[in-house]
Amino acid sequence: MSLDFANLDWIILAILLVSTILSAFRGFVREALALGSWILAVIVARWFAPALSMHLSPFIDMASARTLMAYGILIIGTLIVCGLLTRVLSELIRVSGLSATDRLLGMVFGFLRGALVVLLGVTA
Repeated sequence: MSLDFANLDWIILAILLVSTILSAFRGFVREALALGSWILAVIVARWFAPALSMHLSPFIDMASARTLMAYGILIIGTLIVCGLLTRVLSELIRVSGLSATDRLLGMVFGFLRGALVVLLGVTA
């Protein structure tokens, strides 16, 4: 399947528009905290998965399955806790009257994220 340059341009434009519009609706605070939540979840899993894996040994015999389960539990747990905190902070932003600024910064964040996705896609 071959894409000519015009089709590739439309795909790039669509990626940029979708990312920008979604981030404008969600706002900068939610977008930044969502990204931070994923980074924190990976860090927490890397640090604590070996210890949690040992505690799962009475329930799961295979070491690789224990490790995979430990990573999954820690990532999902961290994302749930961060999601709750993000919801509270987003509500505080909405109530404070800064939602227009939050959405404008969200648009900028979304455009930059879309540009990064396009850049990674084109150079890969």
